[in-house]
Amino acid sequence: SRLAKGGYLGLTVPREYGGQGLSTIELVLFVEAVSTANGGLGLALASHYSVVELLKHYGSDTQKSRYLSLLASGELIGAQAFGEEQAGSDFKAVLTSAKVDGAVIVLNGEKTWVTNGEHAGLLAVLAKAGDSLVLYLVDGKPSSTMTVGANKGKLGMRAAASNDIKFIEHKVPAENLLGG
Repeated sequence: SRLAKGGYLGLTVPREYGGQGLSTIELVLFVEAVSTANGGLGLALASHYSVVELLKHYGSDTQKSRYLSLLASGELIGAQAFGEEQAGSDFKAVLTSAKVDGAVIVLNGEKTWVTNGEHAGLLAVLAKAGDSLVLYLVDGKPSSTMTVGANKGKLGMRAAASNDIKFIEHKVPAENLLGG
């Protein structure tokens, strides 16, 4: 995309990972300017950058080296998968579960209104592990255990895809725990 070629998907990604190394304030000003012309594009950028920022602040060195350059180049688009139908934005009410099974985590649940869902190469998924909330980095490619619903119809913000994503016994490497 033009945004990727222009370096706009890696504004806050550190230079050592192929980004511009700009501050969060500069990112906010950029997204605000884009949003005045196209609110949906601004929303899509904000979702992508939420994953970038989570990785920068909580990712392991391995996670940063594996994903930040791909996010900066646009090879991967980021999406946060936090909200759920019954929970809305009340994260304490999240029902998506993450259960340890050896070296993998098994995710079960459904996320709703995931901005960039159908385009995401990397999802930051909020789940419940016992009484704790955890974040896992999940490959966004649909499979038999992870389905991505159709783009939801909207009155505005059409440039931002919004999808439901369902996990049924979806296995993720335990090392994909963010902030662990």
